[in-house]
Amino acid sequence: AAERSAQRAADAVMGIDVGGPPPPPPPAQAAATELSEADLLCSEFLAQVQSRTREGYVEALRLADRILLLEPDNKLVVEYQALLPQLMATVDERVQEAALAAEDPNRTPSEVSTDEDEEEDEEAVEIDEGALDEDHVSEVPTDEEGEN
Repeated sequence: AAERSAQRAADAVMGIDVGGPPPPPPPAQAAATELSEADLLCSEFLAQVQSRTREGYVEALRLADRILLLEPDNKLVVEYQALLPQLMATVDERVQEAALAAEDPNRTPSEVSTDEDEEEDEEAVEIDEGALDEDHVSEVPTDEEGEN
């Protein structure tokens, strides 16, 4: 029995399966499988950047500060932190241009259709489709014509 016990101890030291339950993972490995606060913040940060809205960019800047407190060497967040003010300025310019275009008295009004116009268009399509079916004659040669 002592030899058997010694063999099991030697196998365990060598990493050979001794038939018992596996040992629990080391604490560092267990922590690596769980998402950290920084991981969750980074996920939210990217979602805000991808929204491509001013509000999203503002929120991403706020999250960037929190992420960099936890991960000061996060290159992606550092790079975006520098770009976000420029992205917000671009969005502001586009909003301003759209507002000016909407207020321009010389702009071309959009085309407005009425229900009558739509009904007339539908009737014209139905007539055209019927005309195509009646006027179209298939002229595919048959075997009999080819033999003569």
